[in-house]
Amino acid sequence: MTQAERRALAERRILDAALELVARRGSVRMTLAEVGEAAGYSRGLPAHRFGNKAGLLQRVVLNIGARFEARRLALPQHRPGLDAVRSLVSTYFVRDDTRWIETRALLVMMTEGFMEDSELNPYIGEYIRSSISRLEQHIRDGIALGEIRADVDPTTAATLLLGALRGVLHQRLVLGDLSLDKVRNLALQMVDRTLAAH
Repeated sequence: MTQAERRALAERRILDAALELVARRGSVRMTLAEVGEAAGYSRGLPAHRFGNKAGLLQRVVLNIGARFEARRLALPQHRPGLDAVRSLVSTYFVRDDTRWIETRALLVMMTEGFMEDSELNPYIGEYIRSSISRLEQHIRDGIALGEIRADVDPTTAATLLLGALRGVLHQRLVLGDLSLDKVRNLALQMVDRTLAAH
């Protein structure tokens, strides 16, 4: 492998190891040294690559967002507007990881992110704002196309919808026996009934 390929592999393995540790134990107790060991490298490599724990956690959050976007793009292409909203809702129920490592890690970091003096707060805050903004734009597109009711406030609708979707995933992780197919189907029906122009 080239130097660039080795570097990319090391960063990927470190990010995967950090994701796993955060999902299992949270980020507060995680150390850079144990991430390096879990990735199969030296204890000091994560600090060398990412600077400090906050830098590594920022990249973990960005990596989760990139993986979600890749899943969304892997679904059949959607039209702007209501179809894009429906596609985003469906993406939340697509899981190729049976242990739900990404989802666990994200929900853990969201919880830790609102704790006092959390170093995660700015990164999680930006992740949430970006998610809301993306969904807001889909809703605005739908309003402009006449597919979504003109009286729908995009920010309020996006905030409520994302909160509900993430809440369902949280419940699924705790309870373990929710039928995600049924929840997805009902969520899509609710999107149509609540947002669609008639």
